[in-house]
Amino acid sequence: MKHVVVDLLTDDLVSALKVPHPWFIDEISKSEGTCHISLERHPLPYLCPNCGVESPVYDRRKKIWRHTNVLNMQVILQATLPRVSCASCDNIRLIDVVWARKGAHNTIMFELWVMRALKCQSLNMEKLARNIGGIYRNSISNISRHYDPLLDRNEGFKKEFSNLWLDSQTFIPIDPCSILSSNIVEKLRSFSYRNY
Repeated sequence: MKHVVVDLLTDDLVSALKVPHPWFIDEISKSEGTCHISLERHPLPYLCPNCGVESPVYDRRKKIWRHTNVLNMQVILQATLPRVSCASCDNIRLIDVVWARKGAHNTIMFELWVMRALKCQSLNMEKLARNIGGIYRNSISNISRHYDPLLDRNEGFKKEFSNLWLDSQTFIPIDPCSILSSNIVEKLRSFSYRNY
């Protein structure tokens, strides 16, 4: 019976996470209240994230992101991302993923959930870190530092953000395109705190 429950959970996660092509869920494992989801990529050509030119793989780096909780379990996404050697840019660059900002250790969905809790539920960073579990106050502070200027300067994003309901206890898609308009998603990906 336990195996059937795990299979049902796996099927629910696969359909709920809406992992964007060419990525797919390779493995799901559970341990002590944490669900680890390993993502793999179909063997398609890689494009340089800077100029878009097809580039060969230079090496690979294992990356891990915290995602929103599912069924009271912490969800950790992991993938081995290639770095490509671009002849056009004459540089080696890590490919981008749609579920996280460049250099972030959390998915965009997790970061939006954190911001929603900070702004709309008036939780302070210490209390939120305790409630979430598995995250430090510094991580929440980094998320807040990234999104605060965007919320302050962009009325369109602020309106969509205030209408967004993210519940850490339900399934939430990885791909923010499924809940936010594409221009807002593009601003999220390209926005850099250093620009302000």
